[in-house]
Amino acid sequence: ISGSVTRSSYIGNPALRPVMMEIRSTGNTLLASYPLSLLTAPTSSYVQDLLQTGTVHAYFQAPGFIRRRVSNVALAWNTALGTVSLPNGDADSSGEVDAADIDQIILRFGSLTGGPNYAANSDCDGSGELDAADIDIAILPYWFLTSKTGPTLIAQHIRPKHLIAVHVGPSEGEQVER
Repeated sequence: ISGSVTRSSYIGNPALRPVMMEIRSTGNTLLASYPLSLLTAPTSSYVQDLLQTGTVHAYFQAPGFIRRRVSNVALAWNTALGTVSLPNGDADSSGEVDAADIDQIILRFGSLTGGPNYAANSDCDGSGELDAADIDIAILPYWFLTSKTGPTLIAQHIRPKHLIAVHVGPSEGEQVER
């Protein structure tokens, strides 16, 4: 199986945020777990030999990043998954970016690598300092993001590096781009 993984908006040392790939059955049973330790750039390619066959889900995760799933992968001799993008900002490793992550960053704001209050997962961009770049996230209701004037207001007045859609209904879930 091959492809590449991108750690979004990350300028730090990728070795400090190792990527794991899990192969799970479509029933969610863990079949195998592989450290993709050779991913030494923000976007890196991988090739992993697998003993599994059949249709599986491939999961990718790194500390401080949201886990991503590639669904219904039909494993064959030369299966290529393409690029998987891991969004950062999950400071508390809960699997989502939310107010708890912002709280973690604010609690450690101004900390430097090696300092007593520094936590690597809270340093979203990997710069070595917990600063404004680590909390440049706007959490907005989904309806506002899809309204007639919402995108214009966001672009002109808020201008965040990252947007998080909240209050997404079940029928809208498939429409939200990650």
